[in-house]
Amino acid sequence: MNKRTEYLNPNEQIAFFFKRSGYLNDYHGELKNLKLEHVSYDKNANEEFDYKVTANCTHDGTLLFAIQTIEEALIKLINRKTYCPNTFPVNKKIEELKDISYVIGDIKLENDFYRSKQKTTVTIPVVCSYVF
Repeated sequence: MNKRTEYLNPNEQIAFFFKRSGYLNDYHGELKNLKLEHVSYDKNANEEFDYKVTANCTHDGTLLFAIQTIEEALIKLINRKTYCPNTFPVNKKIEELKDISYVIGDIKLENDFYRSKQKTTVTIPVVCSYVF
């Protein structure tokens, strides 16, 4: 078994996701400057985080599967579909939540190669903030 690990800039991956999805067909600026208001990047989140968002896939080595695995992890953050139960205030109910924001670290892309298959695992460290 052979393993390869890469760290990716989440801002670039989010911009690539929107462009690939067709949302930026008319966008001609710098894609790396595209930002979501509720998702921000801070390298410190690599060391101090609340939890990690993960996604994985086993495939034949086609690059598209790795891209889709990265997007599967990012979409949870883009659509505000994840939170950390350990940091959610005990005196609040989930129904009271008005908004959520994330500070994320680098995207860890890990590829394990074995026989004729490849397993891709994506991990994103996340710090969560809640608005009630």
